[in-house]
Amino acid sequence: MSQHMKYISFSLGEEFEHLILFDFILDHSTIADALRKNYESYVGFPFTILGAGMVGKEGEHLNCFGDSFTLKITSRKEDNILLEQYLNDH
Repeated sequence: MSQHMKYISFSLGEEFEHLILFDFILDHSTIADALRKNYESYVGFPFTILGAGMVGKEGEHLNCFGDSFTLKITSRKEDNILLEQYLNDH
């Protein structure tokens, strides 16, 4: 599977889960810190990282896999559902 992008899945509050894709050269921790600062400061919801890793193409499908060394967290099966929702929304 080729690696194209990195991702972080996160929750805001208890019910909202989201996923963000970003360039492979950036660190997960840099993006997570920026997200935490923005969401907690401006929106006021608790920010929790749920999963992190890479996004790669396998056949015709994109999949979340691997883990984040800087965040010490792994990808989750549920992240593939969030990825599909993200791609359908954008």
